[in-house]
Amino acid sequence: MAGRISCVIRHANARAPMPWTRPDWSSRQKVATPTTLRKRGSLLTLMRNRKRPLHTTGPKGPFAVLGRGVRVREVETEDMAEISALERRKLEKLLGMGDGYVLNFSDRTYAEFFLDFRVDIDSAQFRVGGDSKAKRMRTFWDIGQNHTVGKVLEGLIAYRLQFKLLRDSNSSLEDDCRKIAQRLLSNLPVADLEALTAIADERDFEVVAQHVREAIEKNQPEGALDRLHTFVNKFIRVTCEPHGITVSRDKPLHSVFGEYVKALRGSGHLESAMTERILRSSISVLEAFNDVRNNKSLAHDNPILNYDESLLIFNHVASSIRFIKALEAKIKTKVSVQKTEEPFWDESIPF
Repeated sequence: MAGRISCVIRHANARAPMPWTRPDWSSRQKVATPTTLRKRGSLLTLMRNRKRPLHTTGPKGPFAVLGRGVRVREVETEDMAEISALERRKLEKLLGMGDGYVLNFSDRTYAEFFLDFRVDIDSAQFRVGGDSKAKRMRTFWDIGQNHTVGKVLEGLIAYRLQFKLLRDSNSSLEDDCRKIAQRLLSNLPVADLEALTAIADERDFEVVAQHVREAIEKNQPEGALDRLHTFVNKFIRVTCEPHGITVSRDKPLHSVFGEYVKALRGSGHLESAMTERILRSSISVLEAFNDVRNNKSLAHDNPILNYDESLLIFNHVASSIRFIKALEAKIKTKVSVQKTEEPFWDESIPF
């Protein structure tokens, strides 16, 4: 999926003023110009009435000034909400955004609504295009992640129905907006989430896998680190047993996985030294996961780990499990083919 430009936005009063100069447009220096940002679909509201931005070079590189006191620095791309111009018009009509409002929200209830989705809509990053509720919503669509924007839109549609705010609407428009939300929701923050499924017919394995996936679908990875740890324990132990690796409750998980990597290498199932190194690095990762589970998750009365680090752990674990599942499927296919190719030998025949 194509990514949008993620920008760092700073207001002039956020730090000491810097001397602004006009750039040398013949220079090859890469600057986040309005044209560049427009082509890549980012923060269109900042580009009005300015053909070329003023810029300067600060401690973290070149800045572009696209509006009154607003600096934008171009950084790497990431998946932001992708909503077309036609889809935006439909959403704005459904949400009654023509006069700067959004449904029947006051500033207080608007902020409270967004907090349910872990979004501080009152923060400066959403006010770069203006302070009205509608303008903050448009900026949220510009810089929010697909899944988060989808959850908020789904919540707004439900809110609208709950409070019967049905003017200027029809069932076709509502269905179209619901489809937009569902499309955005299909882009989960954990890319390999579907890999987190039970691989044994055990009720508790299936239940913990379901809880892990639900936490990501709700965009709450930090609330399920303990269940992810339980899932990884079960997954690795079930995976290792067919390789003749002794598994017991007293044997640490990272030790079991270390033996698994050694067995893969010894059997010639790994084609590159790099893959082996990556898997071996997971041994120390699993050991560190024990500390996270015991001291930074809801397994005990702990202060939980922050959202971004929790999401990193989920993505690393899901990616590793997806690879192991694919590798194990290839191993089973290889063993099955070898068995069918073995010559039939009847011991009862005397010659």
